[in-house]
Amino acid sequence: MTLNASQVSYYMTQRKKGVTQHISAMKAGISVRSGRRIEKDQWSKAGECYWRTRKDPLEAVWDSMLAPLLKERPALMPTTLLEMLQDKYPGQYPNSLRRTMQRRVREWKLLYGAEQEVMFRQRHKPGLRGLSDFTELKGVVVTIAGKLLAHKLYHFRLEWSHWSWMRAAWKQQGEDGRRELTERYAALCQHYGMQCVHNNAGRGHENGSVESAHGHLKRRIRQALILRGSNDFSTLEEYQAFITQQVMRHNRNNQDLVKEERPHLKPLPLRRRADYDELTVRVSSSSTINVRHVIYSVPSRLVGQLLRVRLWDDRLSCYVGSNEVMSCPRVRPEKGKTRARRIDFRHVIDSLAKKPGAFCHATLRNDILPDDEWRRLWRRLCNHLEPEMAGRLMVHALKLAAGYDDIPVVARGMEQMLNTPGEVDLYRLMRFLGMKEKELPAVSVVQHNLSSYEQLLRGKGGLQ
Repeated sequence: MTLNASQVSYYMTQRKKGVTQHISAMKAGISVRSGRRIEKDQWSKAGECYWRTRKDPLEAVWDSMLAPLLKERPALMPTTLLEMLQDKYPGQYPNSLRRTMQRRVREWKLLYGAEQEVMFRQRHKPGLRGLSDFTELKGVVVTIAGKLLAHKLYHFRLEWSHWSWMRAAWKQQGEDGRRELTERYAALCQHYGMQCVHNNAGRGHENGSVESAHGHLKRRIRQALILRGSNDFSTLEEYQAFITQQVMRHNRNNQDLVKEERPHLKPLPLRRRADYDELTVRVSSSSTINVRHVIYSVPSRLVGQLLRVRLWDDRLSCYVGSNEVMSCPRVRPEKGKTRARRIDFRHVIDSLAKKPGAFCHATLRNDILPDDEWRRLWRRLCNHLEPEMAGRLMVHALKLAAGYDDIPVVARGMEQMLNTPGEVDLYRLMRFLGMKEKELPAVSVVQHNLSSYEQLLRGKGGLQ
């Protein structure tokens, strides 16, 4: 009787438990005599089968058609090959051959397929390497004050201690942006005495020490967002503080390794590298400047001047000489767009109030209006008045808002005026805002004697 390996293994397992030969043999389905031969290592092992036990259903097409096709196009999948045979030979190759085709393709690739890429494990040393990479929170929509934040996450990680730092970052647009980013990063590394190298494009495993950590940190951030109950943040600073909090929690788990690596790190330079770009721009006659494809308004007193602009990742500051004349949040184009605008109506409202008719057809009209609520009010005004008159009233309302320094109050006053039957004009709006109309003073005019004109004319040569 030929024994198989499973019977032998089961029999010996029972014997090691102290079960008798007779019972062990019964449980394994063999004779007691065979059991004795097993214990003496005299049992005959079944020979390996090198021949087919049934007819090959792919024999007619494998060597002549499928194998050459796989060699030429190794990316072809088994199901694709089976469907090709079904189209070419209807009724001869049923779907029941799918598993057979999968096994044959797998065996062919193991025997004749292309060589695969080999990974080489690296030896990590403290203080030797820090890795940088960008990643995305895929499937997570983050908003700032209700507006979509299109961004990536920049991740820096010390390879040995796993200390991490992460910050929200905005994607550079176009080839010029990528080249500029590379140059700036090289300058940063030079300032801190680091040697800058990069992995091959599309080979994320070459940066594996930071790539693998992306998943851990992003999973922690996703869970924290779920626990928070909202993906909306009031400001960018609040969102960045949230990310920093999650990264610091991650770093606490590696604080012992960080302490060990700290003595191997270089001291910081005596001064910090400037973390802003500096540009020179001229203020246009529209009281605007163009900074990296974004239009910003500036106070109209600066029209025609050259401004020195310091551009941070979240804000910009404008200087005339050494004097800062304006600062505002930085704006970036929305996803899919290359340009954007940030117009503060208070910068241009004085000039606009002198010529309110220019508002209706101004190219910056929708950007001058402070927010979506004001744009909605503008559309409602156009339904009540002619466009020119609506433009004049809107300009006067913006002038009031600039003086009030409380934009929502004026917007609510306009809303009440439009919701209440009556005239739609500036004086009625002022009444809704609780503002009194200016009363003109009474002027008493005394009519002088007209004969004085006759005397004057006689003195010039007499009446004609």
